[in-house]
Amino acid sequence: MKHVLFSIPYGLGFRNIVCADVLSTLVNRGARATVLLPPLPDRDGAALRAELPRGVEVARLEPVRSSLPFTYLKALKQIHYSRRTALDTFQIKYQRRRQQTPLFHYAASAAERAGRVLLPEPALDGLLSAWRQPFESHYSRMLQRLAPSVVAVTKPGYHPEELPLTKAARALGLPTIAIDTTWDNMASKRPPYVKPDRLTVWNHWMEREAIDYYHFPPDAVAVTSGTQFDVLFRKGELPDRRAMLAGLGLDPDRQLIVFALNAPMYAPDNPGYIKLLLDGIASGAIAGSPNLVVRMHPFDRDSDYSPAIAGRSRVLLQRGFALATAGAAFECLPTHDDVVRYGALMVHSDLLLNQASTTSLDAMATGTPVVNIAFDLTPTHADISIARVYGFTHYKRIVDSGAVRLAATPEELFALMNLFLRDRSVDADRRATARDRFIGPGQGQAAVRIADAVEQLG
Repeated sequence: MKHVLFSIPYGLGFRNIVCADVLSTLVNRGARATVLLPPLPDRDGAALRAELPRGVEVARLEPVRSSLPFTYLKALKQIHYSRRTALDTFQIKYQRRRQQTPLFHYAASAAERAGRVLLPEPALDGLLSAWRQPFESHYSRMLQRLAPSVVAVTKPGYHPEELPLTKAARALGLPTIAIDTTWDNMASKRPPYVKPDRLTVWNHWMEREAIDYYHFPPDAVAVTSGTQFDVLFRKGELPDRRAMLAGLGLDPDRQLIVFALNAPMYAPDNPGYIKLLLDGIASGAIAGSPNLVVRMHPFDRDSDYSPAIAGRSRVLLQRGFALATAGAAFECLPTHDDVVRYGALMVHSDLLLNQASTTSLDAMATGTPVVNIAFDLTPTHADISIARVYGFTHYKRIVDSGAVRLAATPEELFALMNLFLRDRSVDADRRATARDRFIGPGQGQAAVRIADAVEQLG
């Protein structure tokens, strides 16, 4: 019987592996499973254990803090990576750093330039791979005791907690696979420091990135789609529209707009955008007096947007997942029920608003029109404007596909919203084409495809 060990260091990884049924698919096929979770408060740990299939063992994923020398090496790797790939996203990030922390930026840039000259990328890769990680010996003993046939991680070679586990597995000859839970790892996040043997990705352009940017062999990349999309293709298993809206305290006879907020670091004007929308609905600038659900970003722990909706009708402020205890390793506590509720929300929405969010892909899966807010409510420097986010490499593809519309002013936002609320079929063909391109093959079967990829390794 196959034994799979899963590392899950953060909440959205738990959603995509556990709540979106990768783990249960393998267990139902007869596999044994061990899940490594970081140390969590009792309440949080109990909530997450309740979501695991029966018989799954839980072990501790050790928290890791990188040393200053290793952090410097990682920064050098990112500089090499950004220059080699010429990705716009990294240039935008460096411009933000220059604007927001100029003294740090100039000091860091000088140190990065010196290191880049002294350590070419191949030499740096060898040093990163050989660098002794905390807890390597601990994981080596654990792996020898548990004897898994496959080790699965959530990030393709850069999450600090997973580096020593990947190295220990490699030393013991155990195959490793990264179940890629986000679409922008290669295009806008970090390069790998210790690569796993195999990688799953959502679609074929991510496959190309894994080969060209991360230097994975072509036969080491499996195109599976993303597990978080699976629920969106199982409409018959979701609550019907009227029941869902009534359950949310909204009007089942009115249209539904969902506003998916971005993280406050990218969108500090979130309360102002909420007020703008509610004022637009109240004045009739947004036609039909629709319902509005304002859905908070999963990483937004501390914001309080309730004053922005106080006294307003047909509006709901929704937190997608329960918050973990303050200071816990997990940013949120997802459940299977949360996944179903979000699936129903997206399936039954008439229009989605966001700011360069992954939720645009969720809307494509359900054929829902998307309008992106591309203007700041308060004057800000161009380098940190919300409009610059649309130049991020991974999201620029979405904009270029024509599957979303960008609103550069409040007036344009209202006009586009009214256009789609009147006629959902506008741009429907572009959304369908983008769905097939960006969400990938086997839509609704990602968990099955990922389970297949894991089994093939063992």
